[in-house]
Amino acid sequence: MVLPAFSLYDILSLDRNATPEQIKAAVRRLSLSLHPDKNQYGGNLMKAVNQAKDILLNESKRRKYDRNGVYGVGNNSSYADDAYINELEEKLKEANVQKKLLQTQLKSLSLKLRVKEDEIQRHQKDLRSCNETIGHFSSENKDLQNSLDNALTQNADLHGQVTALQTELTTAVSELADARISSKTLSTKLQHSEGERQQMKELVDYYK
Repeated sequence: MVLPAFSLYDILSLDRNATPEQIKAAVRRLSLSLHPDKNQYGGNLMKAVNQAKDILLNESKRRKYDRNGVYGVGNNSSYADDAYINELEEKLKEANVQKKLLQTQLKSLSLKLRVKEDEIQRHQKDLRSCNETIGHFSSENKDLQNSLDNALTQNADLHGQVTALQTELTTAVSELADARISSKTLSTKLQHSEGERQQMKELVDYYK
């Protein structure tokens, strides 16, 4: 019988310092995953698990095993034949390949995550810039609104002044028309008086 390339601890996925509680927990976990309904190789694999449990949970056998290996604990320590060992080794290789694949996928996902984080930071920077621009335009818009309000106020004042000037102009035009009428009347009276004066002068000259 060839000595297996891995230990009882490898079967349970534990290190050599595992506590009895850790060993029991590993056995329970493997018993569930190696159930025949879930794993077609469960029967043979459970033999190895039970052998590991029997040895590693026995303090005396565990000391001998840790010192001499699986064959140092007695005639019942052989837990698998060569074909079974090869099968387990293949399973272990497949698990290692799967592990490397998952590690590669994890690195790829980590890289994508960093790229996304960089994109998020750039978007956040652009958003801050947009907010600053909006704030600048809002300030300018407020100033323009104030200027417009002032211009409207001034326009209203000017409109009031124009209305007042128009009223004054209308009054002045009316007064000018009245003055023209008065001037025409006075001119007529003056002409009439001048005619009377001339007649009186002629009478005076006649009676001299």
